[in-house]
Amino acid sequence: MILSIWTDIQEFFRPITDFFGDLWNSIRDFFLQYMSEDVLTILIFGILVAIILIVVLAIMNRN
Repeated sequence: MILSIWTDIQEFFRPITDFFGDLWNSIRDFFLQYMSEDVLTILIFGILVAIILIVVLAIMNRN
């Protein structure tokens, strides 16, 4: 019974995860045409750090 529910949940979310996986691969393949994989990794890490800093600053500036 529990395994059946778990399988149903996985089947429900599989198209969503496949869509985001395909989207990520398309974006990654596009950028890899113009830069190396190391540069892409550094770029993504930099964007994530910038987003985290913006969120932290927004929370600190809430008052």
